[in-house]
Amino acid sequence: MSAPIKNLFVNIGKSFICRRCTRALTSLSYPKKLLIGSLPTFTVQNIIPQNLENELKKESDKENKDLSSSALIRNGSVWAVDAATSILTQTTTALIEIEKQYIQAVYKLTDILKYKISALNKPHEEQLIWDIILQSRGDLQEIKKKRLELELLYTSVEKLMDVSAEVAYAAGAEYASVSAGERLYSSQREIENLKLLTVNADMELRQIEAQLIEETSKHVEREDQRKKDEEKLQNENEPNHQDDT
Repeated sequence: MSAPIKNLFVNIGKSFICRRCTRALTSLSYPKKLLIGSLPTFTVQNIIPQNLENELKKESDKENKDLSSSALIRNGSVWAVDAATSILTQTTTALIEIEKQYIQAVYKLTDILKYKISALNKPHEEQLIWDIILQSRGDLQEIKKKRLELELLYTSVEKLMDVSAEVAYAAGAEYASVSAGERLYSSQREIENLKLLTVNADMELRQIEAQLIEETSKHVEREDQRKKDEEKLQNENEPNHQDDT
């Protein structure tokens, strides 16, 4: 029997073979007939050396551990994308809502300024209109402050989505990575479209403000001219009044 076969049988528990077989296996030379005739019938489990079983088990456990680690990392990256997407959704919703409030506030102020232009000849309404204008401008500034805070937050969320997508791709979760990119792009497009309405509203407000300044200046000039004309007329009437007396 060759050395590997000898080593194989030496590693088998001695309770499975007889004494004669044990002595034959441990000697340098052993009868071929004795070896064949004396050995009992072994199952597959009995002829696998115990140390080999342990080595195979260790290798199997190592492979399973590696597979489990990869799966956990991949699942964790997917959860990270889901969490980042949830933050993106909430931030986008809040930013869109505040953007709509800003647009409404701008148009409200624009309408008030338009009325102010039409009421330049109504001095009794001037103070009330100016009070409303100041209140509207204060509300607009408050909304702008909240919008700026959300815009800064949204910038951070964009970075979070980018990083989450990169991690997911590196971990083998390609679908989660692509999905994160698509959701971020969709959010950005929606906000950009709303920003166009904001730009139009701001432009109209600036035009009305310029028109108000111009009309107010003209109104002041007319009022000054009217006062001068009244004073001139009054001065002209005073000599005639003195002559009559």
